Amino acid sequence: MEPVAAKETLLAQIGGETVLRGLVDCFYDLIETDPRGEPLLRLHFRGHGLDHAREEQFNFLCGFLGGPRHYLEKHGHMDVRLMHAHVPISAGDAEDWLALMDRAIAEMRLSGPQVDKMRLAFRRVALTLVNDLGEWGWEAPDDGGSSTSFTEMKKNMPDRKQNNRQRKAGSQEHSTSNNGKKP
Repeated sequence: MEPVAAKETLLAQIGGETVLRGLVDCFYDLIETDPRGEPLLRLHFRGHGLDHAREEQFNFLCGFLGGPRHYLEKHGHMDVRLMHAHVPISAGDAEDWLALMDRAIAEMRLSGPQVDKMRLAFRRVALTLVNDLGEWGWEAPDDGGSSTSFTEMKKNMPDRKQNNRQRKAGSQEHSTSNNGKKP
């Protein structure tokens, strides 16, 4: 019986780490030069800057596409929602990211079913990261935009981490009051 060949990773199918590095560099070059990249550029400068973002994006995408898990080895997780939890991301930001990535893919002349698969995965992830939904009222604000900024809204939101710590502490306290037996 013939051994079953290992399935080639998406990373290998697009050309490996060298091609991925080129794609990431092209993408961030577009963020720096394309007007559509301006909001994304501002978001990145609130963090560690573009050089850091280029490296972390490359590290993450290597593992995401089935190759070496550089990001996981460095940070201990691959949770994109956790990575971006501190960043207000609107639907427009996600669409801008996707448009610039599509343009970078085109400029790198990447094509084929594996690239279509990659685009679908990028779209799915980008849209799950949207966390700045603007005003949730029934009527549009008079100014045509959001009358409440994300920062203002966030002040009134419960602190999830604090709530989780309190819930965990209460759970531990409850289990010890029952002689270690769960209810």
